[in-house]
Amino acid sequence: MMPNGGPEDHTGPVVVSSIPPSGTTGVRHDCRITIVFSKWITPASALKCASIQPPLSQGFTIRASGRKLEIVPRKPLADSTTYHVVITSALQDFHGNALTNAWSLIFSTGRVLDSGSLAGCIIDSTSRPFQAIVGLYLTKRAANADTIVFGTPDYLTQSDSSGFFSFLNIRSDTYRLVAFIDKNDNRRLDPGVEQAFSPLLRELTVSSRPDTARLYPVETDTATSRILSVKALSAKIILCNWTAPLDSLRGYSDAAWSLERSDGKGRAPAVHNFYWIGNRTRLLLALDDTLSLTSYRLMCRFTRQNGVRTATIIDTIRCNGITTPDTIRPAFLSAAPTSNLPLAPRLRLIFSKPVTFPVQLVFSDSLNHATPLQTSEGFADTVLLTPESHLLPGMRYRLTLLRSSARDLTGNSLRPRDSASTDTAAVVIFSTIDPDSLATALRGCAPCLPGDPKRVWRFLPLSGAAPTISADSNGCFHFDSLPYGKGVIEYFTDINGNGKPDRGELFPFVAPEPFSVMPDTIEARARWEIEGVTFTKPCASCGPRAVKTDTGSATKKPRRSLLEK
Repeated sequence: MMPNGGPEDHTGPVVVSSIPPSGTTGVRHDCRITIVFSKWITPASALKCASIQPPLSQGFTIRASGRKLEIVPRKPLADSTTYHVVITSALQDFHGNALTNAWSLIFSTGRVLDSGSLAGCIIDSTSRPFQAIVGLYLTKRAANADTIVFGTPDYLTQSDSSGFFSFLNIRSDTYRLVAFIDKNDNRRLDPGVEQAFSPLLRELTVSSRPDTARLYPVETDTATSRILSVKALSAKIILCNWTAPLDSLRGYSDAAWSLERSDGKGRAPAVHNFYWIGNRTRLLLALDDTLSLTSYRLMCRFTRQNGVRTATIIDTIRCNGITTPDTIRPAFLSAAPTSNLPLAPRLRLIFSKPVTFPVQLVFSDSLNHATPLQTSEGFADTVLLTPESHLLPGMRYRLTLLRSSARDLTGNSLRPRDSASTDTAAVVIFSTIDPDSLATALRGCAPCLPGDPKRVWRFLPLSGAAPTISADSNGCFHFDSLPYGKGVIEYFTDINGNGKPDRGELFPFVAPEPFSVMPDTIEARARWEIEGVTFTKPCASCGPRAVKTDTGSATKKPRRSLLEK
């Protein structure tokens, strides 16, 4: 009978030898680089896997045959230069198995190799395995150091699946360091398309003394924010939708607004105030006079700081005026979540129009205790509510919205829930999590971490539920009354105080908020108080690979009444 072919091949190729060998000095300027692998490689993948740094002015030609890959520079190599030949995991054999880790060949046309070195890791909150391209860009090549990261790197390597990388024998100088997920295998960062990572500093100085860098997620979109659409909601209110927020962290200034008639006849109403809504991609413009039934041009003027340059942008869009006054009352639509609330919840109230709250809202429970609620500032159609104190477990809370509890931009109060004769707009019932589903406490420390008032700890449930937050106390955390279940612990530096780690910006450069996710899973047990959780090495040189978790005592406390709690 025919043979079965044996077991499936899942082993990737490895490098067996190279000419010249890595570490060689005094290499000829007209040399051809030959790399021999353990298995036959596909010519198509060979064309996408190789790079030479510093980049060659005329490029190079790649030839692949059998187990050999040959790289032929189109122009003689430079004098006294250390070259890096990098083969990435884009290389595959005929079974589709990729090179396990990036491989580097380092040689010099001079007498010595460069001595600079740099190592680091990419920290990603998703913890998914990936191999990113890591590039070093000489800052002296461009007047604006922010733009060079979208070109060809001066040095390139690839991280392993855990995000670790290293550069050896590179020129001592000042560089920009950026890593990115190279979707199209062109070994260049495509802005707005590929995920990128950056250290906390714009520039790094590489020397013969090894340094370690941590890279965090950053945004790469360089497009300037523009007005996407505009619509007159009433005779004195105009709604604008933007492609991206006019965020001062991205170099934007405050906007100046003006309105003019398209036919040039008469005076157009002036914009006397504006209000950002929600995530700052929507904007309400309040006019000092009523619109007419004609066409208008709305103009917005702002500046954006791009490195050392400041660009002035004037965006114009056409809209039609209406004369209908805004007499429609905002209506309450829904609330979420309403059941199994944690004891420190963040609730969302959704309305038909953007509203603001002139009075403070309160929760009332079955014992007639009142808990004041904090509301998000400004106008919004999705309003966030946060209790000023912890709620009690296993309780039902009532939120009563009166007509006067909120109003829209033109002063309209809430729509009554049944008829004009009642003053009640909505009554919402919330219920907190059952006491038997709560872990009493989860406490621990990272002894190597100094105290930081801006550090925030989060317990992230694996179920996808909302995280529980704890302030830092000299490198320690204390989560009180959290939903039971398994999860991981994260800490980050909350620079802007919004309770979550924010991405940075590559252009113009804005440093990301550093964070670290502990690799071990911790179980918050129902009605148990877990103490002494110790992370022995979260301050290791790079990444969570060096982190080990010592779980301390877990003690079950006796059942207590709600009044005792």
